[in-house]
Amino acid sequence: MTALYDMLAVPFGYILGFFYNISGSYLLAILVITVITRLVLLPSAMRQQKSSAAQMRLQSKIRRIQEMYKGNQQKINEETQALYQREGFNPMSSGCLPLLIQFPVMIGLYSAIRTPLTSVLHLGSDVVTALTDAVQKVAEISTQGRATLQIEVLNHLDELSGIAGVSASDYAAIEKFRDAFQIFGINLAERPEMNHFNVLWLLPIISGVTALLTSIFMMLRQRKQNPSQANNPMMMGCTFLMGPAFSVYFGFQFPGGISVYWIIGNILSFIQTVVLNLIYKPEKLMAQLMIDETVQARAREKSIKEAVKYRD
Repeated sequence: MTALYDMLAVPFGYILGFFYNISGSYLLAILVITVITRLVLLPSAMRQQKSSAAQMRLQSKIRRIQEMYKGNQQKINEETQALYQREGFNPMSSGCLPLLIQFPVMIGLYSAIRTPLTSVLHLGSDVVTALTDAVQKVAEISTQGRATLQIEVLNHLDELSGIAGVSASDYAAIEKFRDAFQIFGINLAERPEMNHFNVLWLLPIISGVTALLTSIFMMLRQRKQNPSQANNPMMMGCTFLMGPAFSVYFGFQFPGGISVYWIIGNILSFIQTVVLNLIYKPEKLMAQLMIDETVQARAREKSIKEAVKYRD
């Protein structure tokens, strides 16, 4: 797992460093990465919107199955799954996919954020070693805290002056970067702790609330468009609960910068969901699907007639 973290830290470190050097803002660098991630996920969001239209189109057939096998839930489930297979429709095809895609992004950001001296500033290994060795003595860091030694260098930089092998330009670069880690007095390098309430708690809480906004909007839309699927416990657990729960959980597991990534991503996701719902209205998509199916059916019918005529 450590090798994976180190591997993903390299590209995300260069991306963070590139946009940080251009803008001088660490927050803006995280924002750019979040926007890029959302653009990558956009096709998946569009497929999910079209999937909603396909669900609406199948509702009348699903209701007939429910009426035909009323009282036999097992048979209803079997016939519904058979219907999905005949129609080539998977109700779970895109529900959790965006969340899964974000895992390598989150791990890469986490790895880059916890190793800023090597991943973002690209300081030499000898310089990093000298600073991390020194901070262990200054801060009396235990073995459990060694994973965030580079972050501790930022937190104790004022106590680490005059170390052999570390130039004045290195100190200046680290000091500038340390100041960029501070946003509204919150150190994005620090991790909120469940047993120690402080201002850092705001980040995972805001992250969970912003994720919940999107989940509520999607749930309300789902209930309106597809009541039976909205009551599906698997769908509810994935689209309504999993996103907010992960946002809060990981907010307390990783440095504050990860929560900022989630917050920005959740806000963009909410805007994207609302806009796509306006542009790709399920009612219009369903009408288009019915037209396309009618055209295809007539084309097949015409081909069959021509084949029969040619054979005769």
